[in-house]
Amino acid sequence: VARAVVHQAQVFLFDEPLSNLDAKLRLEARAFLKHLQQTVGVTAVYVTHDQAEAMALADRIVVMERGRIIQAAAPLEVYQRPANTFVASFIGSPPMNLLPVSVQDQRVIIDPQGAAIPLTPTLPVPPNARTLGIRPEYITAHTQPVDGGIVAEKYVVQLLGSESLLIVHVGKELVSIRTFGDDLPDYPAQVWLTFDPTRLFFYDEAGDLLP
Repeated sequence: VARAVVHQAQVFLFDEPLSNLDAKLRLEARAFLKHLQQTVGVTAVYVTHDQAEAMALADRIVVMERGRIIQAAAPLEVYQRPANTFVASFIGSPPMNLLPVSVQDQRVIIDPQGAAIPLTPTLPVPPNARTLGIRPEYITAHTQPVDGGIVAEKYVVQLLGSESLLIVHVGKELVSIRTFGDDLPDYPAQVWLTFDPTRLFFYDEAGDLLP
């Protein structure tokens, strides 16, 4: 990197440069590389399988699968609106929850459990929707039954400091719920989930995002 800076290279090419570093040094080096790139003002192409590195370093992310570009966009666009289920399952830690669904009589049915999410005029869903996607932070777990709540069975709770992950079973599917803060409820064996309707995404049979 020092030689490239001295020679005033027009492009920096990085191929997994931090993969052999320990966790603490990797964070320090990641911050240094971003600061260097912004200070020098040189275009950098950075190849990595670490989605956290991609989100932290990039001004624009290109997600590839089997040699094909699947999505090219700003990091927040890739995170908030994945173009297909591959991107949704790759970007994010934990990744976006993906549940098999069908649309019947103005309801989204989570297969095979049969739980339904009622639709409203502000939540149009294409009839060919086959997968529902939602990030863990946009699901709320309730310890008591609530209107429109989907029944789930507690699997495990992971304490991560400033946040926690509650993982539950919805039918045969594992669903992750991210909660923030220190006041963690004492979740019973059965909880009820509600989804933020403005944060739902639907994918077709091929796994592509539906409008």
